[in-house]
Amino acid sequence: MLENRWARPNLIILGCWNKNPVQAGAEAETFIRKLNKHSCITPCCPLMAAFYKLKSGEEKDYIRILQDKLSSSFGDILNVDGIMDVDFRDLVRYKEGSDEAAAFWLSKVPRINMVDFEDGEKRDGFLLRVFLLADWRENRPQEKKELQQFQLRHKYLFMALDPALKDEMGKIAAKIDPDQISYGKKLAEMTKSSFSRGKKANAFLHIWGYFTGEKVMEKRDKFLKLIERYQKGSCSIALVRKKVQCFLKEEKIPYLEKQSFLHPYPPELVESEEMPC
Repeated sequence: MLENRWARPNLIILGCWNKNPVQAGAEAETFIRKLNKHSCITPCCPLMAAFYKLKSGEEKDYIRILQDKLSSSFGDILNVDGIMDVDFRDLVRYKEGSDEAAAFWLSKVPRINMVDFEDGEKRDGFLLRVFLLADWRENRPQEKKELQQFQLRHKYLFMALDPALKDEMGKIAAKIDPDQISYGKKLAEMTKSSFSRGKKANAFLHIWGYFTGEKVMEKRDKFLKLIERYQKGSCSIALVRKKVQCFLKEEKIPYLEKQSFLHPYPPELVESEEMPC
């Protein structure tokens, strides 16, 4: 979404520390505190609640919390948008006899180990998914036009996730009487797809095709080299997004300005990096 218009993801911190909570890493700890400003985080452990200055959790009873919060809300989209692990073990074994139920719920939403927040690419993939699901949950389209607008503003995010599913969802949204339940199920399936640098780079190249202004076109070769660097892992996606945002300041393209892929979550959550225009 554009700045100040992001939905607030509902997130769960799963598990409970029996050791020093600093094991998650200082960068991850700082990030969680930033994320808490833009989301609703429920920790399953009072220790984590105190450490991250979150609302109090309930010790280890994460299965009950999951069952309360992960009730189906619409089109197989759930009331929780993402799960963050704090333990290095398989957390479905935390409670004897509940493995099957836990595994079912855990498979329904994006999930990340908190230590992976120190990996810019994994962090971006998680945030793209949870802010997308939050947008669907909070701003659920009620009319055909609203569904089509949802499809349009997330077009390049969908392309970076699963181009084939993007086309299927587009066909549903284009029908005279679109089936929103089917669309929601496709969206849930979409968030299980994996991002890759290659698919994200492809989305950026499609976005580049909209620019025709002389000033921006002069920077074509440098931008293509930047995309190549990103694909090879030598620069972050934040840097590529920033460059496109700079192009949009030179050449106004309203359609691109509304694309969630270019403004996927609050700037505060972008990894720290020098990103001048």
